[in-house]
Amino acid sequence: MKHKPIADLLDLKIELTAVIKAAVEQVAHAANRGSWTIREFCQRHSISECQYHRLRTQGRGPKTMNVGSQGLRISRQAEADWVADREREERKRPWHGGGHWSRKKKPLPEVAPSAPRASFPGRP
Repeated sequence: MKHKPIADLLDLKIELTAVIKAAVEQVAHAANRGSWTIREFCQRHSISECQYHRLRTQGRGPKTMNVGSQGLRISRQAEADWVADREREERKRPWHGGGHWSRKKKPLPEVAPSAPRASFPGRP
């Protein structure tokens, strides 16, 4: 098997370094933008677009702005306000145990004790 010359490996390293640098700059630019599309907003908050539209219908979605040909966008301030509103809403909800937020659970119906079970051969 023939090994690649060192010069080829150095060229590959330079190319990979440029690709990584461009990716890091793109991520930094995306994080520092002033507004996001609905899809980007949903990705940032790990919610589906369906969930986003459900929240908007309930009046619990973020404020949006129409930016002409770019369509609806969510500003940095609207995002911060939305997060603060969701945190405030969460603090007001009562805890019902079991790891779930839900309406109060109905108590289980009273059940009369059952007769002792018949034992089977080989079982106590």
